[in-house]
Amino acid sequence: MKKLLLFVCLFTATLVANAQEATERTLQLVSDNIEIPVGKQYRMYINEYSEAIYQYMQNNPRIAVEFTSDDSQIVESGGAWFRGKKEGTTTMHMEIYGAVNAWGDPDYSQKLDEATFTVTVKNAVAVPIPKLNTSWGISREEMITKATEEYGYDNYKETYFNMNPGATADEMAMFEIFKTDMFEFPLVFSVFNDENQMWAYQFMIVNYERAWNQDNIYDAALVKILQNNGYTLYGTDEQGRPALYNPTTLTNVTFDNFIVQGQFMMYCTLEYEEENPLDPNAIQNVSGNIPTVEINTVGTTVEINTDSYEGESVELYNTSGQLVGKTIVKGGKASVDANQHMPVIVKMGKTKSVKVML
Repeated sequence: MKKLLLFVCLFTATLVANAQEATERTLQLVSDNIEIPVGKQYRMYINEYSEAIYQYMQNNPRIAVEFTSDDSQIVESGGAWFRGKKEGTTTMHMEIYGAVNAWGDPDYSQKLDEATFTVTVKNAVAVPIPKLNTSWGISREEMITKATEEYGYDNYKETYFNMNPGATADEMAMFEIFKTDMFEFPLVFSVFNDENQMWAYQFMIVNYERAWNQDNIYDAALVKILQNNGYTLYGTDEQGRPALYNPTTLTNVTFDNFIVQGQFMMYCTLEYEEENPLDPNAIQNVSGNIPTVEINTVGTTVEINTDSYEGESVELYNTSGQLVGKTIVKGGKASVDANQHMPVIVKMGKTKSVKVML
């Protein structure tokens, strides 16, 4: 009887501890006080969900957010983004809802939580970027040690995948994820192959204009920083986003759009690439009209809009060369779901393949 009583007591204590852990989950933003430059569009990454959001995510794939400003003359909001209009300080309100579709439109009948933060708008704001790591082939253990001890980042993998319960075991094995506590660049991802060798490294960007100045690509802050670190801007992708290469470290740099936490984010991806795109022999001249192809990702789905390629096949391959999804371009659109977050190769008709991260 004493043994049974002891077991019951221990079991009860465990339930109480788990309940306390659950109730202690509160909504946590990257920062409660931020500085942004005039005229730039921003988002806010959520470091930790509250219990209400955790419970919602168990049965739903995504959330939606909306921002409102106490002073729209200083900071204007456009739903899932906010932008500084003139110098000053004001309070922003972030409301989190359930999402009604893949694009993250809010379900106003399901408000999950809210938070406030202070925004100071300045004429210009300079920020450090995450460490650029191109130690291709480095082991998982070495990367974790470097990121946490040398860079001072927090190991964020467990929290990240708790916040994304739909992730598969393969996805969790592929990544190591670190939290930087930088408002503009909150997360760093290291990507590993089956031998636990790092082959790609990427970081999140909450202000895409740091990387992509549509008026003059050379004015983008991240392009300048990369050029100062030995990278050469050799072209752009289908959407005009920059592509750079460092022949010394055999590193290719690309930028991709993602919808994260119901917000439009961008990732800078550095990956090992032996083929040098700066080699004149690798450049092929293109004549005639170049078809427009726009590739975006929504969750684990690749969305394509194009003014050509009607009836052409769209195929997704993983990095091992296995076909993971296929469809046909109809009405200038195509949508393929890979069903998991991972790097994929997008092949459309006879065009050059494009690698994206899901």
